[in-house]
Amino acid sequence: MMAGNEDPGTSQHDLLRDLVPVDDRDEQLSPVPVQSEGAATTGFPPDAPGVAHQQEFAAPTQQPEPAPSAAPGVVPDVRDVAAELVLLRAAIDQLYTQSERQATLVDRLHEENERLRRGAFEQIVDPLVRDLIALADSCLRNASAWRGKTEVTPTDLDRVLRDIASDLSMILDRQGVEIFAPEPGLPFDRRQHRAARVQPTEVAPHDGLVAETLRPGYRSGIRILRYAEVVVYGLVAAP
Repeated sequence: MMAGNEDPGTSQHDLLRDLVPVDDRDEQLSPVPVQSEGAATTGFPPDAPGVAHQQEFAAPTQQPEPAPSAAPGVVPDVRDVAAELVLLRAAIDQLYTQSERQATLVDRLHEENERLRRGAFEQIVDPLVRDLIALADSCLRNASAWRGKTEVTPTDLDRVLRDIASDLSMILDRQGVEIFAPEPGLPFDRRQHRAARVQPTEVAPHDGLVAETLRPGYRSGIRILRYAEVVVYGLVAAP
């Protein structure tokens, strides 16, 4: 059968079968596996008749899916972070301002405390200084009075020195300091007295009593500034 007189209803595959001998039809017209893109759907080589025409109508090759775009929530998150940073910076600035105010307040309180301490110190010291000035004036007056005397007796010295001691006692009393001197016969008290020496005695009731005060003691309220030095009776066996 000639190609020019072929029936319009005859397919190209039928024409190929007529041109090839019967013995070789099964071998030559068997599908050949081809890895080319067009032959994937026909099973024939790309140069076989009709294959190129079929490739035009072959299913399009599946393209790889594009990578997913960034999540739409990324930009709002960045904006939220930026807003949080702005708020954090404002909070830090506020804390810094408060810290400066507190430092200024602490400095001011320290200055006021120092001023109050100086004022309290001056209130305590100034009267003491005035009393000491008055005592110095008294000593100078006594010295001037003695300069005109031809003779100075021990009684004069005792009187002047006791006057000075009395002035000092008044100065200490104005400062809240009390002078105490235990009388002979009072019990010895270790909380207020210091035993300078022991006076032996054979009288049992005198044991542990104050025999004599050598130096008075000084106290401010309940605090002992100086213990009174005393002589204490101590019992001894009779010979």
